[in-house]
Amino acid sequence: MVSGWVRFLDIISLSSEIKSKANLEVSIDSSLEIPEDHFIEQLFSTLTKVYEINESFQIIWFKRAKDNVNISYLKSKTMGFGDVNTVKNLWGRFAGEYLLFLPTSSNIQDIPKGDEEETIGLILSKFKNLLMKTPDGHEVLYLYIADTLKNNN
Repeated sequence: MVSGWVRFLDIISLSSEIKSKANLEVSIDSSLEIPEDHFIEQLFSTLTKVYEINESFQIIWFKRAKDNVNISYLKSKTMGFGDVNTVKNLWGRFAGEYLLFLPTSSNIQDIPKGDEEETIGLILSKFKNLLMKTPDGHEVLYLYIADTLKNNN
């Protein structure tokens, strides 16, 4: 399934330098649109490993601007690792949309309004790691900037 998502790196407006170091992996996948508890627990485990956090994290979503539906801004909610039902509810509420997961220490206030994919590129460029729910809800992608250039052979 990764091969279908690799092109995603082409549409998130990364600079050529960052794109040469950008990687994408399907971190978690499920056949269900609304995940079961074990999937959320796996997400929590992945958040802990990727971000080296163990208390809380941010769930971030896009809210469309009222004056232009092609422009979105970011909204967020801080969650604890015990909030399985709340995460599942947000997962369902934002079906068909991206959900982003970042540490609570990640300041998103200076990320400008814009196209969702371009905004994801800005977030990846700023924080170097990003866990993200796909719009269909079947996967959590792990996007990251490596320290060295990737081999495109």
